[in-house]
Amino acid sequence: MFPTFKMLFFVMFSSTLVACASHNQKNETVSETPTLTGTWQVEDIDQGGVIDNAMVTIEFLEDGRISGSTGCNRFSGSLKTEDATFVVSKTITTRRACVPAIAKQEQRFLSALNEAAYFKVEADTWLVIFDASHQPRLKLIETTLSTQLHKDPIDKAASQANTFQCEQIGEVNFRFVGPETIKVSIDNQQTILNRQQSASGAKYTAENMTFWNKGNKAQLSLNGLAYPCVKSLPRKPR
Repeated sequence: MFPTFKMLFFVMFSSTLVACASHNQKNETVSETPTLTGTWQVEDIDQGGVIDNAMVTIEFLEDGRISGSTGCNRFSGSLKTEDATFVVSKTITTRRACVPAIAKQEQRFLSALNEAAYFKVEADTWLVIFDASHQPRLKLIETTLSTQLHKDPIDKAASQANTFQCEQIGEVNFRFVGPETIKVSIDNQQTILNRQQSASGAKYTAENMTFWNKGNKAQLSLNGLAYPCVKSLPRKPR
């Protein structure tokens, strides 16, 4: 009887070791869900590419929301990303008229965004968003990496922050975040603007903001009101 009890104890002890080893191995293989931050540029929609001169972006905000550009209109919405899920809701867009090709791409983008189910980050570079049937719908790259990828001819000075003093507004900073995109900061409030055609200088627009710049002069328009701006000269070292 004693050998039987000894054998039973050995089997139970071995089973416990196997269970612990399996549990530890499982914990080692579980990876943390990447945190999505910053502004990302869409490089592919439904594996069909994107129109080059219509920059589509998604910006991940800290309050569980997203915003960005469809290539024609601005959009925003709520986002849930627990355990690599990617569920967008309450999406709203502006209603600017688009040329037919851009309008068609906008609908493809919004459909892919609203049908998204989960995401993966591939090669530490690409953000790939899938739907519930495991089809890749959107492929994005962070805007800083996108600039390097496309080798955009933005000089080193332009890629750094530029500061302007605007009448009645005060200090306004802007920085390039993509080939055709700038981020304007006013009192710690940041807005992404996309470049538009302009007869002279460089013009960037968002829903309620326009920033025009030529040399050391600029003009900031907010909600239809225009404010002239002058570039701040760098301080000379003493």
